[in-house]
Amino acid sequence: MPNRPPILALLLAALCAAAAGGCGAGTPNPSFPLTAARAEDELGAMAADPRPLPRPVVVIDGFMDVGFSSSVVAGRLRKLAVDPNRVLTVNLFWCGSFDDARAKIVREVDAAFPSADAGETRAVDVVGISMGGLAARYAALHAGPPP
Repeated sequence: MPNRPPILALLLAALCAAAAGGCGAGTPNPSFPLTAARAEDELGAMAADPRPLPRPVVVIDGFMDVGFSSSVVAGRLRKLAVDPNRVLTVNLFWCGSFDDARAKIVREVDAAFPSADAGETRAVDVVGISMGGLAARYAALHAGPPP
C-alpha cells in the first residue's frame, strides 16, 4: 500500500491555500475587472451608506469547501446589510452530484426565504464561490422540483 498523506494534512493545506488567496488570486478576470483595492473602496462606500437588499443573497461554497469561504464572504456581507438575516450560506461539501447540490440549494433557499407560491422558489442574488457558482447556475437552469 503506498504511503498517503493523512486527510488532515490535505485539509490543512487546502485551508492554507484558501487563506492565502487561493489559486490565481493575482490573475485579473477580464469579464470582471475589479481590483482588490477598488473592492475595498466599494465595501467602504456600502458601509457608509447601507441600503436594504432588493433580494436575499445566497453565498454558495466551492468544491470540497467545508464552509470556510462562504462564512467569510457572508460575514462581510452581513456587516453591510441592513437586515443580516437576508444573507444565507449553503455548503455543498457532502453533495455528490449537481443534482444533490441543486436539491440542497433549493431546499435551503425555500426554508430561509419561503415563496408565496409553493411551486416557485423566491428570486435571490447568488455569490457562487468556484464550483458553487456552477451549482447555482445548474439549480437555476433546471426548472421543476429537485430530484
